[in-house]
Amino acid sequence: MRARIWAQLDNAAIEILTNPSLLEAFRYLAGPPVSQDDLRTLGEAVLSPGRLRNDPGMARRVVEVVRLGLDRRRFVWVSEGREPSEAERGAAILASAALLATRKVGTDRRHKGKQEQETQVEEAFLGGGLVKAPTRRVATFMDAPAAGHFCRESELGGGKADFVLRLWDNRVMALECKVSNSAINSVKRLNREAAERRLSVVSCRLSEKPVAAHEPTGNRQPTTGNRN
Repeated sequence: MRARIWAQLDNAAIEILTNPSLLEAFRYLAGPPVSQDDLRTLGEAVLSPGRLRNDPGMARRVVEVVRLGLDRRRFVWVSEGREPSEAERGAAILASAALLATRKVGTDRRHKGKQEQETQVEEAFLGGGLVKAPTRRVATFMDAPAAGHFCRESELGGGKADFVLRLWDNRVMALECKVSNSAINSVKRLNREAAERRLSVVSCRLSEKPVAAHEPTGNRQPTTGNRN
């Protein structure tokens, strides 16, 4: 019975893994759910539909990752090698749907909150007299916007910043917008992101190449007077 269940899943693997909605639900069969990044790493796989269709072995490895992590409490009948009762099937469907919905709501709240926060920051900058500049790659301080200008999400050193602006005194500032539903996570993310942005700014500073000032030879004036 157990072998038949997984054989059926293997046969349907390509259809499931190449459909974004089915793939998301499939990841939530494990307890805890497996992220796409973990699925790629543990399954040594590329989750693009084309690659999965051309490599059935890779698809089977992805299925195996979820099989090994299967939530045995939600799907107790799989471990026991039997058909589920109607009550067990209904409870498993309800629990899986609730788990997926909870994660999606949390993710959507963070994304929506971050977008709203970034919009408010931009409005505050514009209201304060700053000018919006195009997004760019800031590898050195010279790449940053001009004094009194800012740009939205841009590459900064080895990472990214939600805003990069140059203050009126010519200092460059990186600004990050973060939203979290947990006070503890907020502090952790704040400390981590602040440290990362500081390293990015330091990286930009170290990347600067000083330009030696010199006087063109054509403009040199002949030396007059006697030398002692």
